[in-house]
Amino acid sequence: MTADYIEGMRDAGHGTLTLEQLITTRDHRVTPEFGRALADAGYASLSLDQLMRTRDHGVTPDYIRDMKALGVSGTLDT
Repeated sequence: MTADYIEGMRDAGHGTLTLEQLITTRDHRVTPEFGRALADAGYASLSLDQLMRTRDHGVTPDYIRDMKALGVSGTLDT
């Protein structure tokens, strides 16, 4: 984990995270870039838990865009 990761998560709107939260999100491969890409795809207010579950289930911003192009919409209540 780097200072860039910590600052990126803070800048992505997750405030000051605890060491445990930072380790857990990093372990689940949640990056600031992943959160920004989901926000750009229309899901800007996801919690850390939602981001982790979304990543764990293999949902990507491209997948969301593809589903929207097919007329599928909804929430990310994974």
